[in-house]
Amino acid sequence: MTLAIKIGASSNVYDNIALANSMRGNQKLSITGTGAEIYSSLSTLLSNVDGIGAIKSTSDIVVTAAEVATNKAVLLKLGTKSLVLQGTSAGPGGGAAGGVETNTNVATNFTALDSVYTKFKSLNISGDTTIDVSKLSTAVNLGGMGILSGKTFNISGTGADLKTYMSSILKNINKIGTIEIAALSTAEFTADQLKIVGDKLTKANAATSTVLLKDTADRLLTTDGLALISKYNNTNINPLPTTTTVASFVDATDVITATANHKLNTGDVVSFNGTANGDLVDGDSYYVRKLSDSSFALYDTYAHAVATSSVVGKRAVTTGLAGTFSNQVGIPPTRVTTLNDVQVTNASVAQADRFVTLTTLVGSPAEGANIRPLANIVSKVDIADTVAKLNAGTDSVATLASSTNGATSATNGIITTGVHGFTTGDRVTYSSTGTALSGLVSGANYYVGVLSSTQFVLYSTKADALAADTSTPANAYATSPWIVQTTAGAGTQTFTASALDKTMSNIGRLKDGAGSVGRVTILGSGSITSTSLSAITAKIERGDTNTKATYQAKAVDVNSNLQALYDNKTSTLPGNVALDEIVVSDGSTVGKKAISLSYTLYNQLQASFLAGMDNPAGNPVTPVNKNYAFTVTGAGFANTTTLQGDKNVATYAVTGATYTDLSTAGQLVAELGKSKLKTLTSVSISDPTQRSTITTILNAVGNPVDRAKLKLTA
Repeated sequence: MTLAIKIGASSNVYDNIALANSMRGNQKLSITGTGAEIYSSLSTLLSNVDGIGAIKSTSDIVVTAAEVATNKAVLLKLGTKSLVLQGTSAGPGGGAAGGVETNTNVATNFTALDSVYTKFKSLNISGDTTIDVSKLSTAVNLGGMGILSGKTFNISGTGADLKTYMSSILKNINKIGTIEIAALSTAEFTADQLKIVGDKLTKANAATSTVLLKDTADRLLTTDGLALISKYNNTNINPLPTTTTVASFVDATDVITATANHKLNTGDVVSFNGTANGDLVDGDSYYVRKLSDSSFALYDTYAHAVATSSVVGKRAVTTGLAGTFSNQVGIPPTRVTTLNDVQVTNASVAQADRFVTLTTLVGSPAEGANIRPLANIVSKVDIADTVAKLNAGTDSVATLASSTNGATSATNGIITTGVHGFTTGDRVTYSSTGTALSGLVSGANYYVGVLSSTQFVLYSTKADALAADTSTPANAYATSPWIVQTTAGAGTQTFTASALDKTMSNIGRLKDGAGSVGRVTILGSGSITSTSLSAITAKIERGDTNTKATYQAKAVDVNSNLQALYDNKTSTLPGNVALDEIVVSDGSTVGKKAISLSYTLYNQLQASFLAGMDNPAGNPVTPVNKNYAFTVTGAGFANTTTLQGDKNVATYAVTGATYTDLSTAGQLVAELGKSKLKTLTSVSISDPTQRSTITTILNAVGNPVDRAKLKLTA
């Protein structure tokens, strides 16, 4: 068996590929052969592939996935759909015949198979195939491969990889079966992304593969956004089933009495859980006819139960009835836990409070302890609001009326005030105008354990406060001992929590106490004072020491408030808390906004600018190249290396250069040659010899633009 090889348009036929390739010049080879002939010559064809123009097969070429990957360059030259993908057992087709190719091999060699897809006549695959999500970015024939093979193509990857290739996932979503999240990883989605991919998500490990929904409060608080959360996690929303325990029964009329209000209605279906009795069988279901809030009878069908004028179908009970009845009407739908976590960005204070309301228990224990409007899975809420809104609301201030002091015990350390308005877990600031209560430090922050509307105890951590069973002082102390004040203080003793403190404390109680506020952003517009900044940052600090305090504004407002930002950063006044981040909300890395400031301000604020997010909507990445450019004035000669190396400095001006700075030839030339240096101004240098020395060095600078930067002061 030999191949028929032609060079260009020549009618001459050759049977040696290497020979024909050496004779072709600038022309291409055309090759014809049977599937078996082409298959047996694949390695030779591959060695000469650059010289081949087209290959025609007169019969099927049977190949494995690995062979496709190895010989892709050759197979792409085929002019007909002649490839058949099969398993590895040798057969008469010249290559692999009989059986099917494993889905594992298909997954490994997917990219090559996708590239050569148009040359395939059939794809015989053992089953549905899962490919790594990274291969999706170059896939162009995923849908066609699925149709040709009759199999489903799924994807898998780590949470980070799924995020990286999200655009490819969305582009191919209708061609994908399932999307598997790898173990020990979290897949993050926006609301719009989750809406598209949510139904296809699976987890490699139910415990360690997690799904995070992260989006703005504006998006998540829409009807559609809330419905999305409930769709993919409906735990803690619906009441648990009502369980009624038998207290007694009246044998003659088969009336069952419950130990408490049974909350059942006529027609409800209940499941009996207990030892078989009369007509009742453990695990079977019956229908209720309500007789009173505490009594009922059971029937065999719904129709009989609601026909209140008849006793047809009544189920008989006898002496010794014991057990419980579970109300199946109250049984919630199958629990959906695809979504594990929700993180909210850019929430106003009002929006943050709304999330607290939505995830707060609203049912009484008798109705089922898990009744909530929204699943309790919000773990983080980042707040962004104006100065006025962040400072709004009335501080909760509780003034000490009395306290129990003495040895450590469950009766000492209880603080009595007027109606305090605190909630367990609230962080309060304690202050004393005289001698502090022993065990407490004036100006320090503590966490409240509420015993009543007028009494509370204090803890060092939120976790300790939330761990306490505050139903009684004894229970609270037994489950989580509080801070005991051994002696009374003197002067006025107060405990303060602002509205922002309470909002942050409430968020901290979300997700069973695991909630947090990652960032509070002060949205700047117009002028702001350092006093206003410090008032808010102090509240943020009281709310959670781990929360970042951020100032965000357009460049024009940042420029006008630089002195206030500097004063906040450098103030040593008691209670001052410095900002962590400064964010310029407009501009981009290719259209930077100008920030003009002295070197003194630059030196103090540069780190806060660099720490700020480029994308206030929630991108936590902090690249070195930011969306602003500093114009720095008043820099010293020793600062130039730092300024020249800062990607976010556009220009800088040096003042106060001395004769010593300028009289070293190499140093002066190097400084003037720095591209970001705008001007270099000296101190007064009047000595003629010194001026002559500097002038001589300056004249040696070849670039007139660089020479003009030096301003030699007389």
